Amino acid sequence: MMRCQRLIQEKCVQEMVQEIYVQGLVQEICVERFVQQLEYLVEVQKMECQVIVVVVEVEVE
Repeated sequence: MMRCQRLIQEKCVQEMVQEIYVQGLVQEICVERFVQQLEYLVEVQKMECQVIVVVVEVEVE
């Protein structure tokens, strides 16, 4: 699970950086949302982790 959480944070930052130009809110929401869920709900993060990782990988490629 640690790996998943770490990937989300890093991926979230990278993806957010690109989305910042499209939606500045994504940055704060992304960081706060992940940080809070990481310490509050790890299970939810696990599911979102896969979705986000997939989306980020697809966008990068």
